[in-house]
Amino acid sequence: MPKIKISHIVSFSSEDPVHCANNLLSSDPSMKWKCLNPGEKSASVVLQLEKACVISSIDIGNEHSAYVEILGGRSSSNDTYKILLVMSTFMTPLESKQSHNINKVRMFTKDQLQDPERNEKWDRIKIVCTQPFNRHVQYGLSFITLNAPEENENSVGNTKIGKFLIRPDSPDNINAGSLFAKKKEVGDVLPLTGAAAIRQASNLAFNGTPPAKQKIIEAPLTYKNKPSTSNVSDSELIQKERNRDEILYNKDDEGPNKKIDKLIEQKNKESEEKKQQQEYNKKQIQIKVNKDANKGASVVSEKDNKKTKKDHLDSPSTSAQAFQETKRKANNGFNMTPNKRVKQNVKKKPFHKLLEGVVLVISGIQHPERGKIRAKAMEMGSKYKPDWDVTCTHLV
Repeated sequence: MPKIKISHIVSFSSEDPVHCANNLLSSDPSMKWKCLNPGEKSASVVLQLEKACVISSIDIGNEHSAYVEILGGRSSSNDTYKILLVMSTFMTPLESKQSHNINKVRMFTKDQLQDPERNEKWDRIKIVCTQPFNRHVQYGLSFITLNAPEENENSVGNTKIGKFLIRPDSPDNINAGSLFAKKKEVGDVLPLTGAAAIRQASNLAFNGTPPAKQKIIEAPLTYKNKPSTSNVSDSELIQKERNRDEILYNKDDEGPNKKIDKLIEQKNKESEEKKQQQEYNKKQIQIKVNKDANKGASVVSEKDNKKTKKDHLDSPSTSAQAFQETKRKANNGFNMTPNKRVKQNVKKKPFHKLLEGVVLVISGIQHPERGKIRAKAMEMGSKYKPDWDVTCTHLV
């Protein structure tokens, strides 16, 4: 069907500075017409055709419009328009609110146009677009194509019975092998024309250039054993929390560390040796003290015996005085007054500086106690390292 040429734009209700009404005259599908302000009640544009003619079909590319209506008119009567295509739906209310499928293309044949207006000639076309479901978008049309009827539509040789058209006789004679030759000739893809070419170009502009088709090579089927979910523990299937301790600490902090374990064993041995040495020293001191006490007691007993003998010889008054003197000397020898402790001025530090200068390494403690110890130590002014090195001072 021949395409009807549009000469110019007669008038319009409003237009966007970029997407103006003159874009409808262009064959480029990326050139669109939109209204000026979002949420307009309706948007209309009047097209002047090159000549008055009968319109057999209409192809419309939408641009966010919910309904589109086409009216026909003539230059002799400017304000008189008749409905050529009733208000047609291009977007549902849900699609309008979600801005989905905004560039829908519809092709209307002669049977879908109004009768008897479809058989009359028109030189002006008025397009009315509305979008009542979304007041936040600009709307209009992407393109419009008007087609005239074929000149040889009712040519001789086509017999029409009611709604059925009888196919004319084939001029070619069917010979053996001719069908296969025709199949090869028809195998070439014919280029698209008219509305189909416009629709394909608009889809390519909207969706991008499709990728080149690649030849699919069928590979032999291989069956792979799927991992059984029965071996997976329930704890692994449970979704992990966002605030878990694994985000703050690495797996190396929880796993065994040979270097740290060796240092721990060495320190344990040293502490045990120190304890044994201290116990041995205590025992030696206790033995020495006991020996000294026994010696002192024996000396005192000998002196007491000598004094008692003298007391029998001396008078009772002198013997009593001598006994008190010996008792006083014994008490002075064994009951020595302890030295008084001198109070020292203890220096105090604030809580956040109690562990100042301490470099801490934690090993062998699981979460959450590990995180609590680390947080408390850092609050008191210490530093934390995951591995032991020369700068570390304490191992927990």
